[in-house]
Amino acid sequence: MDSSYNIIDSDDAAKKAVKTKQIQDFLKKDRKCKSIITQSVADSHLEYIKDKHTAKEMRTALQNTFERKGIRNQLLLRKQLLQLKLEERGTLNSHFLIFDSIVRSLKASGATLEENNIICHLLLTLPKSYEMVITAIETIGRSDLSLDFVKGKLLDEEIKQKSKSNTVQENSTAFAGKSSYNKKKWNMSSQQRYTKWRIKV
Repeated sequence: MDSSYNIIDSDDAAKKAVKTKQIQDFLKKDRKCKSIITQSVADSHLEYIKDKHTAKEMRTALQNTFERKGIRNQLLLRKQLLQLKLEERGTLNSHFLIFDSIVRSLKASGATLEENNIICHLLLTLPKSYEMVITAIETIGRSDLSLDFVKGKLLDEEIKQKSKSNTVQENSTAFAGKSSYNKKKWNMSSQQRYTKWRIKV
């Protein structure tokens, strides 16, 4: 009888040891997650998580604060997306950052956005100077299109436009310099002629 009790006690002790080890591992991982979250959150937002005991509670608190789901929020974000326009002298990289931020917020609010829809929205934000590359993109099959591919094509076009603009500016500067030189040369010739006329007189 005593040996049977000893077996049961040893089994219980083994299970307890395994469970204790699992709890310790969980707490260790949870502390690590909490540390990562705390370091990633801005000082001004630490107030939202300071009284939370687990990483899950922290995550939930941040989600409830910043991921505002609902039709109203989606409408506001879609309005921002429709009103977003790249200025003629604006840079695409800065424009992409703003655009991607709005798209991420839309997805976080519960909106479903397919990649083709995102591409269409992006192309609608561009000025007239990108009409040619937009037309070229429109001829590509939907299955071959990706957001990264489109961004790459647009960046190539931006480089081409800047290069063309620099060439025009250099030509204008060269022309202005040549005109100034010719004017100076003409003035010198006029002065020389006037001097010769004075000498003759």
